[in-house]
Amino acid sequence: MKIESKNIYKIISKISKKKIINDIQLKRYLLDSLGMMKIIIELEKFYKIQIIKNIKPTSFDNIKNIIKLINDNKKTNKK
Repeated sequence: MKIESKNIYKIISKISKKKIINDIQLKRYLLDSLGMMKIIIELEKFYKIQIIKNIKPTSFDNIKNIIKLINDNKKTNKK
């Protein structure tokens, strides 16, 4: 499955209950740990992966970091 940033923004918008369409809005919406956990669960369901490594405080700062997080964890599950 190809990772599309619009899908990730939809997931985050659903969790935050605010429309998020770019990195500037993503940075403005500061996620608490519960919000981050909800996003991780939704990403796992949507991309059929299990996020078990490389979660950093900056993982949700921008779309590029979120895509990197997904890709890093896809590799883990293929083994």
